[in-house]
Amino acid sequence: MRIEKFHEYKITSTDITVVIQGLLYRDHEEGDLAARCITSIRRHLPQAEIIISTWHHQDVNGLENDKIIYSDEPPGLADINGNTNNIFRQIASTRSGIEAASRPYILKFRADHFLNNDNIATVRDYPATLSAKIFKQPITLTNFFVRNPVHLPILFHVSDLVQFGRKEDMLDLWSAPLPDIKDIRHRKLPKFRVFGYFAGYTSFSQVPEQTLTLCWLKKHGYEIQLPHACYTTYPLFKLWEQLLTDHFHVLNWQRSGVEYPERFHYSFYTRHANYTEEDLDGVRSSLRGKFYRLRYVRLLLNKYFTCWFDKAFLRSFASIILFSLSPELARKMRENYRATRIPREE
Repeated sequence: MRIEKFHEYKITSTDITVVIQGLLYRDHEEGDLAARCITSIRRHLPQAEIIISTWHHQDVNGLENDKIIYSDEPPGLADINGNTNNIFRQIASTRSGIEAASRPYILKFRADHFLNNDNIATVRDYPATLSAKIFKQPITLTNFFVRNPVHLPILFHVSDLVQFGRKEDMLDLWSAPLPDIKDIRHRKLPKFRVFGYFAGYTSFSQVPEQTLTLCWLKKHGYEIQLPHACYTTYPLFKLWEQLLTDHFHVLNWQRSGVEYPERFHYSFYTRHANYTEEDLDGVRSSLRGKFYRLRYVRLLLNKYFTCWFDKAFLRSFASIILFSLSPELARKMRENYRATRIPREE
């Protein structure tokens, strides 16, 4: 089966607004990250408009931006495991920044990232044969945190860190009606949910990236219900891979020009659970073939069998058992682990 190739082309920086959203990390242990971020943007996208979209309490003194948008900071959603779900904060600051942009293309960015080239400002067009087009043009993502469910069974998970696309398309993605909190929380905390479950002990039935994606899809007529973050069926799996390959242009992060914080590279599932461009080429080909169901068989094998040889899954398993037996003890152990953890050498 022939793999469809797409023509990529870069957008000139005169047509780009960079929206730096959220926290600015001015007093980080590695220095003033917001200033470093802006310097890198000025170097590689020299004529881009730069908008900082942040909260009233953030320090913007001395930053070389073009506009500052202040928003009221929504509350974070506390998780029983000690984490905070920041999806409402992220949506608020991103949407406000995009709305204020004066250029036709938007680069959604974070202050703790920086650029080493301009490859992220690359787009492709829809194939002429595709009739059901949600965006005007596919949105470009790096593959960092675009989860491959064959390796990590989480569907509808795009990366929400760095995105590039037309202003109207970015607004379409980030302006979907927000869910009611009760709709993304478990009504009853599930104890000892282990088999096929990679999300650890949590109050939420979705991870933030799923919430963003599912709200956007609901606006376009897709009513998708996930009882929990790792819920999969063959029809949903195929639907998601079709939507992903049609409507998003995914670049391997190594060639995107985006440098991510070191801590992101030590996330349990960062190294081996993301799609690559090569993976997605294979998906496009196999979606039209008679052996596509074998991909879902591979998902099931990993979800229920080979996962027991995966250290990351075993950490999730341990989290579920500890929190189910003693939430207070589990939280203390988690805090101690995070306080003492250092990056691991390869």
